[in-house]
Amino acid sequence: MTLSDELRHADVTAFAMSRGLSVDPMSWGYLLAVAQQEINQFQSRKLLDTSLDLLDEQTASPLIAAARVCFEVAKRPVLNDDGSGPEHRLERTLLLLLSGCAYAMYGNFPSAAATHKLVDKTLLESDGLWLTFAVCNPAKIHEAVLSRHLTSESREFLERLHHFLHSGDESENAKLIRHFEELMVVQRPASEITMLRCARLALQQIVNTATSSLYRLDQHKPFHHYISRLIDDRRFCLLPPQRKLVFDDDLLDDDANCIVTLPTSAGKTLIAELVIASRMRKAGRVAVYVVPYIALGRQVLDTFRKHAPTEVGVLGYFGVFNSNDALPKDSYSIVVATPERLDGLLRNTNFYARLDTVVFDEAHGIENGVRGARLESLIVRMRLQQKKANTFRIVLLSAVLTDVRLLLNWLGPSARHYNDSWRPTSRRIGIWTSDGLLRWIFGGDPLRPPNKGAADYVGSKPLPVPQQVYPTDHFGGITAQKPATFGNAAYLARYIQSTIGGPILLACSSKANTRGLAAKIAENEAPIPRLETSLTVLELIHSEYPHLKPLAHMLARGVAYHNASLPAEIREAIEDAIKRRDLKYVASTTTLAEGVDLPFRSTIIFDWLTGYKDTQAPMHSLLFRNIAGRCGRAGEFTEGDTIIFDNVLGKSIFTSNQTRRAHQTKLFADPPPVASIFANDNLKPETRRAVTAVVASQLLASIPENPEVDDLEVQWAENSYAAQYSNSPQALLSSARAELLSEAHGEPFARAASPMQLTGLGEAANRSGFGPATCRTLLTFIARDDQPLSPSDFAADLIDALGTCDEQENEILRDIANRKKTPFFFKASDVSTVASSWLEGQNLTETFLNLPKAKESKATVSPADWALGERNSDSVSAQYDKFVDVTQYMFGTFVPWICRAIHSFRAYGTSRVQDTDWLTWAERFENSGAIDAIAGDLSDADAD
Repeated sequence: MTLSDELRHADVTAFAMSRGLSVDPMSWGYLLAVAQQEINQFQSRKLLDTSLDLLDEQTASPLIAAARVCFEVAKRPVLNDDGSGPEHRLERTLLLLLSGCAYAMYGNFPSAAATHKLVDKTLLESDGLWLTFAVCNPAKIHEAVLSRHLTSESREFLERLHHFLHSGDESENAKLIRHFEELMVVQRPASEITMLRCARLALQQIVNTATSSLYRLDQHKPFHHYISRLIDDRRFCLLPPQRKLVFDDDLLDDDANCIVTLPTSAGKTLIAELVIASRMRKAGRVAVYVVPYIALGRQVLDTFRKHAPTEVGVLGYFGVFNSNDALPKDSYSIVVATPERLDGLLRNTNFYARLDTVVFDEAHGIENGVRGARLESLIVRMRLQQKKANTFRIVLLSAVLTDVRLLLNWLGPSARHYNDSWRPTSRRIGIWTSDGLLRWIFGGDPLRPPNKGAADYVGSKPLPVPQQVYPTDHFGGITAQKPATFGNAAYLARYIQSTIGGPILLACSSKANTRGLAAKIAENEAPIPRLETSLTVLELIHSEYPHLKPLAHMLARGVAYHNASLPAEIREAIEDAIKRRDLKYVASTTTLAEGVDLPFRSTIIFDWLTGYKDTQAPMHSLLFRNIAGRCGRAGEFTEGDTIIFDNVLGKSIFTSNQTRRAHQTKLFADPPPVASIFANDNLKPETRRAVTAVVASQLLASIPENPEVDDLEVQWAENSYAAQYSNSPQALLSSARAELLSEAHGEPFARAASPMQLTGLGEAANRSGFGPATCRTLLTFIARDDQPLSPSDFAADLIDALGTCDEQENEILRDIANRKKTPFFFKASDVSTVASSWLEGQNLTETFLNLPKAKESKATVSPADWALGERNSDSVSAQYDKFVDVTQYMFGTFVPWICRAIHSFRAYGTSRVQDTDWLTWAERFENSGAIDAIAGDLSDADAD
């Protein structure tokens, strides 16, 4: 069926009216009538035979529109204080049930569940309403069967449906429908009959999408065990794109490499799970799931541990490079790893021959700096192995890519692209402009009118900006206007909370902005007595982290900020509070916004410019899509609103009144094809050196993996993603080859024995993970006779010798190692003392206060006073942010990496080097301090 102009117009109008936009209004009664008329068209029994067609987004568009209209009508504001009356409450409940029916009728059970969260179940006082509730939200069957309003016949049906959801008994398909139809003919009110006719089609969609239908695939026992555990986790139904990829597109029957692009919340992680489970046959084999962030990796790890059969080992490898791990061989292993750890695993065990599946999540990350270089290199190495008849399958996942033709070519001639535009939640985009207009645009809404583009306005409404702010890129002007900017954004957040709802995520580009914005919001929020007594984190702050008393003040008002400078236990407590809906506003850096799946209703982009000084630029459209995808979580909400705050502070070429709108429009435009970092000619010199070091190290790792290849550097370059658009990194690879073969500094890393072969030094370098230049520096370092005796003194010497190496990306640490004169309290002379405190497990705040420059500070608010939490100071907070960043990176990431590298090179060092247990030292540094998921994801501090 097609979407009529009348219904499309009703959908747009209902959305606009719910946001208070200036459009030609319609009565809510008329809008509801249009939606009901459309829903009625889908109540016929004959539509059951074509119900699979409705799993297609375009075919289902009338139901999508009708569901959205019913939902908006149910939420509409009611005048004359009638909103709390029993008649209105019942009407609202029935409308929410009808909206849930419409969602379920095209297989969108997550949105049906989201509408049911708003249902007042005390008003479900009949058998028919409970039947409708349970069929449209099968995860709640266990709740429905306990209702005293359910008849024994209906309870028997729901028990039968529950059995089907667990067993997948195909013989039950038609019987379930007939059984339900027997219940439909019982005498009931007209409204219930309408609901049950809708629920019949929803029941057919349960049959169509039941996870238990996967039992019917010609698969092996471990796969069936995996499905059983999925169902035990109450994952009763596949989403339409998941069903399409598995049953229509034969995703699991194909061995070819592939790219899977599905919108956020459309189920790409489960698709990857199914691909892995379908190839999980023999003990000793391995599947790998590669994640860009540790926080995301831990979520995926937990998912696999819940779903994988007990005989399958699920292993997590996160953080810095480490080539000392080995995979077990006596059981099947699912490995969840960051690129750095996968690199180390491959160099140590070379388990390509045992690989079944390799999944790269967030595959668009290949264009992201040094991490992108490592990610692309890993896939190059995988492709070289596939060309030697290794039969593993590469799967690239992304929720934000649109043009994947070059990626597809890269994966090989038989590679396939599996995609679907279906999404469980509506994505709304707005912008509050500095001239006082709040506007919503159509964006990527699949129901937008044919004559409208993504950047066209749905409508607007006046929302005056409280304080005038003028575009500027001068530091003084930015600093002077920051408070007004925070105030304006806080006003917007309160408005969105009161009109659309929360929780609200406010995405910021710096830690200082998260604090400033959260503080401004909290100024106008009253304490919430329930939170003052229930949030245990408040007591933790007062007892252990008094410098965070301002945060405690915010938390008691339902406001928080979240960034990497917070202790891990505080961040985790904030995340738990978000999950419980205790918090209304959270200002966060993009690390949370990108990596963690939390139930935010709306997102406000406070900083649409990212970077600092010369590197400042509009947020990449891929990043914007990722952050926008954080709101409107499937199963929690039916839609998510992302509002761009028209922040005019920053680089004038972007923020001027003449150019700002054009640059902001690019945020939500379709992104260009993902680019290889190898082909980027505009890298900063230090980034270019780091990328060059990665390439040399990756070529080094490829030598023992390809002992039969004569022209390895040529093959490597030809198999890179950069080569797909005629920009082969051949010169880069040739230079790397020459560096590996050079005897200018003594023993080379490899010899051109046609093919190349690693020398003993090359084998050690390969295990280190560093490039040739850093390895040479390291060899000089370990040959010194004045090696320090203690780990803390060693760390100081190490930073002095290697703190500026190409692989060390933290600019603050680079400044410390260079002894650059900066206002930062932490100096090179402090490294040994801070290292000692780190190894002793001392609180980072206490270590910070003991810095000589902190003690000598003449700031208006001294660091000591700031630490008591009684007086706030932006300058001290900024110092502390940088201290936490560089300390965690230095001792939790960089020093352990160097320790393990020295272990690899120990035979080339002095007797003291050879006698030291460097692996134990590495573990001590890693495990002593407050290194955690977010810190491990960062290589550089933001510039506040």
